[in-house]
Amino acid sequence: MNHCVGGYAHAVRSERCRIISIRTGESRLEASTSQWQAGENTKEKCFFEDGKQSFRPLKVSLMQTRTFSNEDPSSGLLSLEKGLRDIVNKWLAENPVEGWKILWPTKAVQLEKAIEQSKRTLQQIV
Repeated sequence: MNHCVGGYAHAVRSERCRIISIRTGESRLEASTSQWQAGENTKEKCFFEDGKQSFRPLKVSLMQTRTFSNEDPSSGLLSLEKGLRDIVNKWLAENPVEGWKILWPTKAVQLEKAIEQSKRTLQQIV
């Protein structure tokens, strides 16, 4: 699409952002590429399963969205991107563990290990 998305490969590999593409037709201006960044949804409480602490839900935020040659997308494409982001954020709120594993797999493994260590420590105390 003749824009700067290729420069974000390292950020995607290091789990700092995700790139999505939306296409509504064949024209160059009927497609957009968006950069999303995931973060912990601090408005949500940590997810508890059977009384045990787990993952706080994630939430994706729009960093930027562009069409061909870094042009601004149409209002229709912006509306589609926001609708998709709302659906993803709803799913993330309902599926916090899976959300971490998809968006932040490295951090998810680290958090799982920390939770497991906390459980072992509590068992030793009790």
